[in-house]
Amino acid sequence: MSTPLRILLCRCSQAHKVDQGASDQILRSLSKCESLVTVADDLCGLAAAGDPLLAEIAAAPRSAVIACHTRAIRWLFAAAGHPLDESRTSLYSLRRLNAQDILAALNAEPAPDGAENQIDTVVHDTDWPPWFPVIDRDRCVDCLQCLNFCLFGTFTLSPDKKAIVSKPAACKNLCPACARICPKSAIIFPKYDQAPIDGDDVPEDSNGPAVDLDALKRGDVYDRLRKRSAGQRFSPTRDDDATPPPVDPADRLGVPPEVLAAMSPDELRKICDRASQCQAPGCSCNTQSENNDEESNTDAD
Repeated sequence: MSTPLRILLCRCSQAHKVDQGASDQILRSLSKCESLVTVADDLCGLAAAGDPLLAEIAAAPRSAVIACHTRAIRWLFAAAGHPLDESRTSLYSLRRLNAQDILAALNAEPAPDGAENQIDTVVHDTDWPPWFPVIDRDRCVDCLQCLNFCLFGTFTLSPDKKAIVSKPAACKNLCPACARICPKSAIIFPKYDQAPIDGDDVPEDSNGPAVDLDALKRGDVYDRLRKRSAGQRFSPTRDDDATPPPVDPADRLGVPPEVLAAMSPDELRKICDRASQCQAPGCSCNTQSENNDEESNTDAD
């Protein structure tokens, strides 16, 4: 008798990014097979907690994971410390495949005598909606831009000088900014709406980050950040009609407006600093740099 297939199915109940109808159909079919099935309401939550269920799936002689995009699944398990051996574990994306295709690929053996399969469930029972970055180590080049840019302490530096996601709960819900500045599309947010940040395959012709950092350093974004930090309201127009309207950092980086609104003035100023030294006239980065230069000149005199 062959080893029963060990299956994990994620319902993505926090963000609803997978087809619930397809998920229901797969569950109905699996309830009549002899596979060992566990339904999780949120794979991201299991990964953030390092749940031992992921170690069990990774160690099984034959296993399958049915969840979001396969690249996201792969690196969620790796982030939890349980990398998958894909010679033993098959990955299926509910964001790409329909129920019939997944069931045909699983080829799960029917339960003897039509017995009902007992399906286990794992529920994410915290108030935190598991939103955090996952690093695709096959693409990451250790440039550390994510670590230098993030304001919230989500990333730290490992002993071998790599950026790691050490505090996933510190990430701001729905903020994908670090992924949008990553030059290699190596940062995944499985609950995001757009590829490849959502863990979908990165196009072969993809070249550079989703955000132009040089453009980000120009004056409009920083002008708006300075006004926000000073408590001024943003004006939708300018006196000079020939000048394009200012670009909201929420548009450029994908940062939700409510996240920006919750930032302190100091955090907003740090956006300017951490994106790298800005060349915008009058920017606080330049002011600080000029002050440092003046102090150096004074010391030299």
